[in-house]
Amino acid sequence: MGSGIDIYVQLLKKLNSAPGYSLPKSQLQALFSINSSELEQAVENLNSIDDYIENLPNNLRLKSPVDFLNETYIYSKVKGKGRVEVLDTIGSTNTEMLNRAGNVASGDVLLAEHQYSGRGRRANKWTGAIGKQLTLSIGFSFPPEHSCMGFSIAVGAAVASALDAIGIKDVFIKWPNDIYVLDRKLGGILIESIPREHDNLVVVGLGMNVYSWKDNVLNSDYACLNNGLKCPVKRDNLAVKIIDALRVCQKQFAIDGLSQFLDGFNKKDYLKGRRVKIDLESSSVEGIADGITSDGHLLLKTQSGVEQVSIGHVSLL
Repeated sequence: MGSGIDIYVQLLKKLNSAPGYSLPKSQLQALFSINSSELEQAVENLNSIDDYIENLPNNLRLKSPVDFLNETYIYSKVKGKGRVEVLDTIGSTNTEMLNRAGNVASGDVLLAEHQYSGRGRRANKWTGAIGKQLTLSIGFSFPPEHSCMGFSIAVGAAVASALDAIGIKDVFIKWPNDIYVLDRKLGGILIESIPREHDNLVVVGLGMNVYSWKDNVLNSDYACLNNGLKCPVKRDNLAVKIIDALRVCQKQFAIDGLSQFLDGFNKKDYLKGRRVKIDLESSSVEGIADGITSDGHLLLKTQSGVEQVSIGHVSLL
């Protein structure tokens, strides 16, 4: 599927910029050097992801405009140092940034209109639709001797604060850094690192649901900003807010560590006081979540006492 998505994005972009969001099929066939059956297949594939296109006898027309990202706009609005690049499609922005590690400067941002192999924590897949989510990765440089323990907690707190600032109510963080609203998952964060000659490159990947699409609508476990939450926000403006928040977060964490983010996390702790099950590498443990430690470990009240959990998948009981 990944190899064909580029043309899907380009097809949507052409329709998105056309008068009335409509173009003749013959013009699109010539533009993309494809025949009639190939164009029909592209439309069918796109509409299997979401109801993007109305297939008329001689024309294709978007059912509604797509909120595509504007690389120039985002770069002009964000604060701090770092390049901004928007890709039409990529397997994973995190993987791509790690593959480019030798050329990534601290603060560089990579966004994509669509990820076809997006990854979450514990090798889970992060799926979505073209133009419906905010998917980005941002790279940061840390000295080799600098401990990044708890950085994921800081990032979660920073993202929650940024969402608060644009008017999204009842934002919570499910340890360590999933973003929840109204008991539904709005987004997730994946942090990875790779050593370089003089530093460590830490890559923060974020995926957030902005608009609903077929699969998302059918799954009541997920939230979307512009639909179920009715919080209208353009993807460009959301990207600017998130990038600014993450760049500030990294600078503060590099100086003070996690301490300055603990209060922000505690106010947004989704698990506090709830009974949970934590799946570890080869076992599981149940108990009552009781906040986090100063280094970001989850505190769990069990029958045998209070345990500290540094990693694991948490589910509510």
